[in-house]
Amino acid sequence: MYLYGMMIQGESSSIRAIIMFSLFLLGKLLGRTYDLLTGLSVAAVLLLIEQPLYALDTGFLFSFGAVFSLGFFTPLFQNRDIVQKRHTKDPPKDSFRYRFLIESGLRAKLERKGRKLRDSIGALLAVSLGTLPVSTQCMYSVPLVSMLLNLFVIPLMGLLITAGFWLMPLGELALFLAPITADTLCKPLTIPIVFMLRMILWISGAVDEWYGGTLFLGESMAFQVALYYLILTALVLAKEYLKLPGKASGILTALVFTKGHLNIPARAAGILLALSILLFRYRAGLELTVLSVGQGDGIFLSSEHFTALIDGGSSSEDALAEYTLLPFLKCRGVPKLDMICITHWDADHCNGVLQLLKHPEGKRIHVGRLYLPDTGGQLYNENYEALRAAAKERGIPVSFLKQGLSMEQGKLKLKVLNPTRGYFSENLNDYSVVLNLTYGAFSALLTGDVTGEAEEALCGICEPVTLLKVAHHGSDHSTPEELLQVLQPKLSVISVGKRNRYGHPGKELMERLRGTGTRILRTDEGGAVTVRTDGEKVRAECFR
Repeated sequence: MYLYGMMIQGESSSIRAIIMFSLFLLGKLLGRTYDLLTGLSVAAVLLLIEQPLYALDTGFLFSFGAVFSLGFFTPLFQNRDIVQKRHTKDPPKDSFRYRFLIESGLRAKLERKGRKLRDSIGALLAVSLGTLPVSTQCMYSVPLVSMLLNLFVIPLMGLLITAGFWLMPLGELALFLAPITADTLCKPLTIPIVFMLRMILWISGAVDEWYGGTLFLGESMAFQVALYYLILTALVLAKEYLKLPGKASGILTALVFTKGHLNIPARAAGILLALSILLFRYRAGLELTVLSVGQGDGIFLSSEHFTALIDGGSSSEDALAEYTLLPFLKCRGVPKLDMICITHWDADHCNGVLQLLKHPEGKRIHVGRLYLPDTGGQLYNENYEALRAAAKERGIPVSFLKQGLSMEQGKLKLKVLNPTRGYFSENLNDYSVVLNLTYGAFSALLTGDVTGEAEEALCGICEPVTLLKVAHHGSDHSTPEELLQVLQPKLSVISVGKRNRYGHPGKELMERLRGTGTRILRTDEGGAVTVRTDGEKVRAECFR
């Protein structure tokens, strides 16, 4: 055990196991009874004294949460105290069935196996319940089939570990006795182990690729987690320590208690109530988040029945989908994007979306439609071709946007102001999709990288807005004074990377914004900017 812990470099889970195993051995030596929860508590205290930040480590939370659940929540799934053993009537003693079932001890063996299976399933359900909040808070998702998979994998892992320990001395012996032919002698012995490992990997991979295998629920609130554990704890205490006298009566008592103990339907109802509280999600109003993607653009929109991603790219951040887009969407519990809109296909606006469409986890997020700017068949590049190919592979329909098109989802309205019909330019930025968003009294102008004549044309068709997503990462050559005088934004958000080589945002641009009295928020200073509104009141906050 100690050598194994050293070999895997002492992760918190292995240190926990070593400490608990040491306490178990110490108890045996001293003739004392070992208590699982006490051993777990000692291990937790020792680890947290050595490194308090373990309390924020996912591995620590899963490992200790699983063992705690095994020791504390398992009684919820045990029923020996209120259910009598039920045997079928024994067959006649002179019959074959009696000799086969009773005298041979087969029925007793089957009953023991059945109890062991029920205990294993109960322990697995207890661990799953106890660690569910860790999944929602750290992984933002719940693997639906993991419990069934564990029923198959965990027994195999025991066999694999046992076989591995036996093979190590045999391998050493073979090397000592016949070093030249040791490989040939030992290889047949490893065939069952290799077969089981490949089978586990194949099944795990198949489950991981299954579209419905993981449910994206998003992050639960702190009070939901607290209520969840409070209800489960109350159920355990009621089941273990609450016993009504035999003369107790009443409809509620009859429904909740059997022979004085909390019955199965009452426990099931309590567990369902706890799960409902933990997993409840309510989406009200509009949320607009300008993501912190470095030197690039990415905007997430969410209302009651609509979700959208507008751009998603960066010239300064690698693996944007894996480390920014996917974690954010999972945190928000987004299993479906009704639309992805690419304002134009420069890499700093679309490379993250390309990664998202190809990523294994990204493929679990259903995308309703991909929208691209209508450039009149011009200025296509490799990013455009890659977007079309990725959409085709995923079966995502593609549409092209131009001025005058609009869409409406409840209170949310989106209107396309650019690109204009019949416009020609050699600059792809001038074809950027510009969206005018309204939600009740709230309005926003999402500008992409629009510049030049296209931006000047907006002055004649725009109205004052609540929020302006400043064009082209705050370039001095965008967002002219004339447009700001028309828009008069109360809040201006600049999506820009720290210490970028372009010098964004420009000093002249910042002076123009300050001249309007607008509140300025920047992703390089405050991280992602989230704006929430019910159509009247508006609240803006930064991630940091």
